[in-house]
Amino acid sequence: MPIVEMVGPSGVGKTTLAKAVLERMSASGWQSQYDALRKVLGNNMMWPSPTVSLHRHLLGLKYHDGAHPPEHPVIRETEMWQINMELACSVNLPEALVLADEFVVMHFMRQFIDLAQTDRTSALALLAFRQVIFLRNEPQRNLAQFRTRQQQGIARPYIDDMTDDAFIAYAQAFDAEMMAFRRLLTEAGGTSTVLDLRAGDDDCVAACCDFLTQVANA
Repeated sequence: MPIVEMVGPSGVGKTTLAKAVLERMSASGWQSQYDALRKVLGNNMMWPSPTVSLHRHLLGLKYHDGAHPPEHPVIRETEMWQINMELACSVNLPEALVLADEFVVMHFMRQFIDLAQTDRTSALALLAFRQVIFLRNEPQRNLAQFRTRQQQGIARPYIDDMTDDAFIAYAQAFDAEMMAFRRLLTEAGGTSTVLDLRAGDDDCVAACCDFLTQVANA
């Protein structure tokens, strides 16, 4: 199943862009990860366990390195759900076309990189068939959009309490890690594109649609 994932720092505009792209591409069969999951749950389809796949490496790396303490159970539950959702959709909807504004790579990018240092074969196997749209923007623009979302009541644990300077440092570090991950993805044989949102909404939507068409026709 072609799952195209969007990856970018908080505030870059993943959800807004994905919504605009899906409005244009739904007639071609593309759907969000949530629409795909509703089909799985609505038909009582199989819900695989991540313990029987290579995904267990990602979970083990993330939750045994001390980076995610117990006081953030919501984050852990969300990330477990992302992996379960990917497995469930892949097993039950092998022909579906899915555009995810936030999925496994977004939550486990660092763990993919770490896994490649200790078990490169497993890391490359997990990445070989992934398709990713990397989103970039000026850190200051990310900050402005993130603060707007905060005012709308959209919570983001870990970064909600950051100062402006700390958020900009986070966005810059995320961008650097994102490009390092892209190099690993390319080595694995995965497919990706990089969009600079400073190009404007229309150009970015058009570029995303072109990428989805290429993936669907591959």
